[in-house]
Amino acid sequence: AWNRDNKVNPLEIYGPPGIHQYLQSVLSLSSTQVSMPIVVYELSDGRPNSNAAGGDPHLPGTGNGNGVRKVHRVHSRVIQPDPQSLEFRRKLIDVINSNRPESKQGLTWYRHRDQSGRRRLARWEGLAWTLDLGLEDVKVTVAPLKHRVDCWGYVVEEAARPGKMDPKACRRMGLPPGPLYAELKKGKPVKCPDGKVVKPEDVLGPTQPGRKVVILGDTCDNRWIAKPAKKADVVVHEATFNDQMADRARIAGHSTAGMAGNFARFVDA
Repeated sequence: AWNRDNKVNPLEIYGPPGIHQYLQSVLSLSSTQVSMPIVVYELSDGRPNSNAAGGDPHLPGTGNGNGVRKVHRVHSRVIQPDPQSLEFRRKLIDVINSNRPESKQGLTWYRHRDQSGRRRLARWEGLAWTLDLGLEDVKVTVAPLKHRVDCWGYVVEEAARPGKMDPKACRRMGLPPGPLYAELKKGKPVKCPDGKVVKPEDVLGPTQPGRKVVILGDTCDNRWIAKPAKKADVVVHEATFNDQMADRARIAGHSTAGMAGNFARFVDA
């Protein structure tokens, strides 16, 4: 898309590791020429050199060592996990390797052990990412879902919106309709023509909470996205099997209709 300066805005794509390789392969095999820059943001598990964007020799392009790779007009960048989720994951690993009673509970998807016999988590368990879309009024959180292959869930949340403007109250205070109304909506006080100051709380109704939409991919266990999904207005959740096939659903990494409903109830959707 063209911006106001008559320049092409880049197309930004967010996704798991490998999406840059996939896109580059499709463009190459189809001999497609892109008319705009493309920036691919790949999720990282926080470990050094865990993503191709650090310079994987098996992928097209040349890594520059700083987590950015450019191939023709396609750039690739890495998104690090939220620091809080990295700390949570470290604490969870300590708990499951302790002798505390809670270490025996089903706190994790799997019970892997490394060569030393220490319990470890699946690669993405406990992590979360906040996408920086450059939008002040929209927040997107990503968390992993349990499936046979890597799968993800997204929480799209609007910021709280200003309350409804009361034009009659504005006129009573000496403020005629005009661009100053927009400043009040931004939470800024304004001056009337007679010098009187009008504050946002004088003419605006209660703040309106933003909407929250949760979109989940295939999964049989969505525990790591439950916290950011709380109080969702809409939940999009798969239900591949009916409730009589719950065992088969878990083996296949899918959900039943009842599992989807229980998740929606748990997050107060």
